[in-house]
Amino acid sequence: MFSDKINQAYQSLNETDLSIVSVVTQNFNEIPKLGIERLSKMCNYSRTSILRTAKKLGFSGYAEMRNYIRWEIENNKSNSPTTIPTLETDVKQTLVELENTKHFDTIVDRIIANKRIFIYGTGEGQKNCANEIQRLFMQVGVYLFVIKASAEFQIIAKDLTKDDMVIVISLSGEIDRYKESIQLLKAKKIPLVSITTLSNNPLAANADYRLYAVSSSVLLNNAEAHVSFLTFYLLGECLFRRYIEKINLTLNG
Repeated sequence: MFSDKINQAYQSLNETDLSIVSVVTQNFNEIPKLGIERLSKMCNYSRTSILRTAKKLGFSGYAEMRNYIRWEIENNKSNSPTTIPTLETDVKQTLVELENTKHFDTIVDRIIANKRIFIYGTGEGQKNCANEIQRLFMQVGVYLFVIKASAEFQIIAKDLTKDDMVIVISLSGEIDRYKESIQLLKAKKIPLVSITTLSNNPLAANADYRLYAVSSSVLLNNAEAHVSFLTFYLLGECLFRRYIEKINLTLNG
């Protein structure tokens, strides 16, 4: 399976490789139809970068990787589908990415120290994740404010100070609808945390601290893609548990 190729090579993959792999897995069923130029535009990386990533995964080049994916899709059609290996891979890759980030403990320290924490989810699924993170921290008397809409985000951003922090949850990381709010946060030096899929995206580029969720897409009957928020919830749970660990260490130390 392609996911096995990723697991085997994971330790050798850099951020560029992981971004390309993320785009490939999110558009898995479309890859057999895509030339390298089209994929290059989707990834915002050069042909050379894609070829280098394909070779790290054990292929001679993009053509062989695309043929391998085509074979896997056709093979899966003739067998009973199972979602467990894909979900397991997503969870493992998200946890490995989390372990390798330099920002995780800093974000938790900010939650402990900052005056107010605001969370903005850019869509319905993202808002549900924000509400769950809010619920988790409410259990220990930490009250995070969930921003309901982009217009509300713009109003709140004007009132924030450097003692506050903002967490934005987004699948794509596109910031067109709330670009002014992001620019205002940067101008006021207000800490910004992004939680996005593993890709090169504008939100992560503008964030002070970045967390990445690996989430493979599933093609629906109407040819639209379903992307799971499972690993986004996982990141929220990890933040909460690390917060508890740090508080307990402080109390017992």
